[in-house]
Amino acid sequence: MSKEYASPLTLEFKRSKVIQFYLSGIHMLAATAVLISTVAVFIKVIVLVFLLISFVFQKSRSCQYKKLIWLKENDWVLFDASDNEVNANLRPLSFSCSWLVILALRTENNNVINLLVPFDALSKESFRQLKVKLTILKPDLLKPLTDED
Repeated sequence: MSKEYASPLTLEFKRSKVIQFYLSGIHMLAATAVLISTVAVFIKVIVLVFLLISFVFQKSRSCQYKKLIWLKENDWVLFDASDNEVNANLRPLSFSCSWLVILALRTENNNVINLLVPFDALSKESFRQLKVKLTILKPDLLKPLTDED
């Protein structure tokens, strides 16, 4: 096996422009729907204020997790914005395609963390390595859903 795919795999997240674009579009569609609706003006103003607050909050918010390390087998370590460490295991519900990876992780406290990782949230090389490790090195993790999951 090539050394570049050996454990651990360190993933450092950056802000995704694709996700920002889609979220901005959703906010604009919602604002347009409110403006063309036939409800009272003061209700339109209230809803538009909430949409504006949501849009500003979404723009200023950074990723909850800034770094992820796939140690070996199924052992993962996540680091949040405050550098707190969270140990987790990958669940079979994880998904991978050419432009998106969804990591379903279960923490030691039995909490579930779902991470949406679009292609532009990582470097090209890191995204490729993640996909390779998920699809080739760990194919049993991406099995179809069952009732136990």
